[in-house]
Amino acid sequence: MLIKLIMPLSVTCLLFISCASGPNLQIIEHSIAVREFTADTSQSTATVKGVAENIGDRPADKCSISVTFYDYQGGIVGTKEELKERISPGEVWNFTIELKGKEAWNVAGYKIFTQNK
Repeated sequence: MLIKLIMPLSVTCLLFISCASGPNLQIIEHSIAVREFTADTSQSTATVKGVAENIGDRPADKCSISVTFYDYQGGIVGTKEELKERISPGEVWNFTIELKGKEAWNVAGYKIFTQNK
């Protein structure tokens, strides 16, 4: 029998924002949820959901949002990324980034940032 445990985490995140052709991509909000399956840790997931918006007057091209997941000792558990080819001025990007597998149950924090592609 699998038991699903949802652990809300309170973590501090550093935000580094940039984009290839328009540096006006701003992350508006983000949060994390860790689901631990105690009988089978390979089914665990750490999910970061958030919203980014192009607050500039030009399109932002070839954007990515990356999340680095950390354990309780500050060690890196994994890194995942979501890509979007173009974000128009005023457009909102709802993103979901997941780390799945036995490492995910050990996630205690994360850093989120955008970068040029």
